[in-house]
Parts: sequence; structure tokens; C-alpha cells
Amino acid sequence: MTAKDGESYYIKPIPSGLRAPSLSSLMQLCHTHTLHHGFDVVKKAGVKPTSSKNGKKTIVPNAAYYKWHITCVLGGKPKNTRHLTEEQRRRDKGSLKMGCPSRVWAWAVERGEPDGAWEIRWGDTDPALHNHPPVDVRTLPNHRRRAREVDGVAEAIKQIAASGVGRKEGLQKLRSLYPDGLFSEKDVANELQKYKLQLKQQKAAEEEEQGGGGEGDEGQEGDMEDVDEAELQLQQQLQAQTQRDHQHRLQQLQQQQPQMQQPSMQHQPQMQQQPQHQHQQHQHQQHQHIFTPGVSGYW
Repeated sequence: MTAKDGESYYIKPIPSGLRAPSLSSLMQLCHTHTLHHGFDVVKKAGVKPTSSKNGKKTIVPNAAYYKWHITCVLGGKPKNTRHLTEEQRRRDKGSLKMGCPSRVWAWAVERGEPDGAWEIRWGDTDPALHNHPPVDVRTLPNHRRRAREVDGVAEAIKQIAASGVGRKEGLQKLRSLYPDGLFSEKDVANELQKYKLQLKQQKAAEEEEQGGGGEGDEGQEGDMEDVDEAELQLQQQLQAQTQRDHQHRLQQLQQQQPQMQQPSMQHQPQMQQQPQHQHQQHQHQQHQHIFTPGVSGYW
């Protein structure tokens, strides 16, 4: 798509007097017209009502736009923020601007009611004259973006991305579903990448919610509290049983001691004559069962 300096091309313009109930509806009609005639337009340079006082014009405070400048997307020049000369500046291959002069105006039918109906009006130049021939609309990004906004396309792209196919196969499937769609391989790749990123972010958010709830820790603490309480009850039962065993053993010893402490009169002298060490050994044998292994002490 090239144009020589001073050369003009005729492209059917947006009709003067084209009307719609709102500005957005009017722009949709304009895009439909340009889609079928090989160019596109963009809304620029809105105008607000002004008031004149002492020869000076001022914009009415809080006023809404009542007129918009509608230009060809190839109008204007690429940005030159570094103020380079044509010899110094590299051509911006990503920009489509080439100074096209075609333009029309969108007016509010009632100047004081910009929320009402709008219409197209021609200005002081012929909007049919462009400095370029009709172009392939698939090269115009805004037309491709609006094609992806058609009902059902976004859902179809999600299904294609979920199937795991590549960009080329995905583009073929999308074109088979929407033959009139202006889909490029780059656009499909971008949409697939955005979908995968959304899935990744959603998965990370779900994992964060599951890991940060703290419900599992609370459940473990509750189980530990139950186990501690059960062990405490068991210890209390064992202590009570041990005390009962000690009391029973103490009663048996108390019953045996009176019998052991009353020897017969016949053996009393002999007991007095026994050596002291034999007497201690005899006492040790009498109480030997107290130290028998497996018998709990009562003291």
C-alpha cells in the first residue's frame, strides 16, 4: 500500500446526513461502511460549546462535546518525539499514518442535547479523496479487533485455547467458524496467550485460597486436644487403680503383722537367746514379700 505525493484516490465516502440515535451508534454505522470500502476512520478533536465575552471565547464550564472530527486512520504523520530529521529518523514500520486528508464531521442533531441523535456532515474538503487506494481491511487493527468482539468469538477462542492447538491450527478453526472474520495469525496467538495467562492467574489464586485458609491447622489442633484429653483420662484411671491396689496390699500386710508379732510361749526363750543377726535375718525373711518384683510399693 503506497501512494505518491500529490496523487489522489477516490473511495466512496461516508454519506452526509447519515443519522443514528446516539454517537456510539453512529460510529458503528461508519465502521460498517468503511469495512466494505477498504478504509477505516477514527474519532478525533472534539469540540465543546463556547461563550464570547469582551471579544474572548471561553469554553462553557462542564459542557459536553457537540461535534467530533472523524478522520481516516491513515491521516496524520508518525510521531517524532526525538525531533529527528527525515534522514536521521528510521521509518516507523508499525505506523500506518501517511497524511491522508479525508475527513467528515459528526454533529449532535440538537447542539444542546449531545446524549440524543447524531449525524454525519461534510466539511470544506471532499471526503471521497484519499492519498491511498482502498486497502485490505485485514491490515487495519481496529477492524480486526471489532471482528473479535462479535458474539461467540471470545468463547470460541477460549475453547480453541483449551484444546491446546497451536496458532496456525487455531486460526484455521476460527476462520471455519467465522468465514467473514478478519482474524490474523498474530491476533489468534495474542488471544491464546491472554487466555493461558488468565488460567495461570486463576490457578494461582485458587492455590493461595486453599493454602492460606488455615482450616487444616485448626483441625490438627483439635485432634491433638482430643488425644491429650484421652491420655489424661487414662492416666487418672491408672492412678486410681494403683491406689486401690496399694490399699488392698496394705490391708493384707496389716492382717499378717499381728500373727507374726505373737509367738508361742514355748519358743519365746529361744527367741530371746538367738543372736541379734539371726533375729534381723528372720525379720528380713518375714517382710521379703514386700520387695518381691512386680509388687508395687505402698509408700
